[in-house]
Amino acid sequence: MSTESSAHQSRSPRGLPVPEELARESLPAPPTSGETSPVAATVPEPLRVSPQDLDHRLQFAEQTHQYIREFIRLADQKAAFFFTAATALLAFLYKANVSARWLKPILTWNILDMAAFLAMLTLGISGVLALLVVIPRTPGSRRGYLFWEAIAEFDASRRYADDLTSLSPATLLQVKLEHCHELATVCRKKYRALVWALWIGTVGLVASVLVFLFSR
Repeated sequence: MSTESSAHQSRSPRGLPVPEELARESLPAPPTSGETSPVAATVPEPLRVSPQDLDHRLQFAEQTHQYIREFIRLADQKAAFFFTAATALLAFLYKANVSARWLKPILTWNILDMAAFLAMLTLGISGVLALLVVIPRTPGSRRGYLFWEAIAEFDASRRYADDLTSLSPATLLQVKLEHCHELATVCRKKYRALVWALWIGTVGLVASVLVFLFSR
């Protein structure tokens, strides 16, 4: 009985066949002892697309990537303008000795003193928010092929080149699309801070005009 069972088990298949459409791209071999490779845990499963559609998808990914980068560049330019305008107006108020109106006990403030304090406070906050827009904030993974910090994690340029050339076009497409999503997240944060900087700076501008109009 045990002999027949053993023979039956030896003749039985060791595993079910894997469908061709579920096959994954082979991962790079694990590094030997003493070596570190940032690749093993980051190679994504490639997209399953036909060769006819791959070129169109690669072109779309490249256009989307450039589109988001352009919006990030515009956000940085606008933030630089807002920062310059806010700090210039703040410096003008300081030279005009507007700060002397509110550098006294709060109980002695009048409406113009409150407006002077509000103007300098909001302009300062607007400048800080505009500065935060310009500061790089890419949250990309430190393991990958496109984000500059991830590329720098490779111990040698040859290792990065070899690992990159071993990837299929579909996998490269997926890497590009994932980075588009990361850039879109950065772009959204930049424009949110930019909108706050604009509205708060507008309050400071209006308060500054009121101070100059009614203090004479």
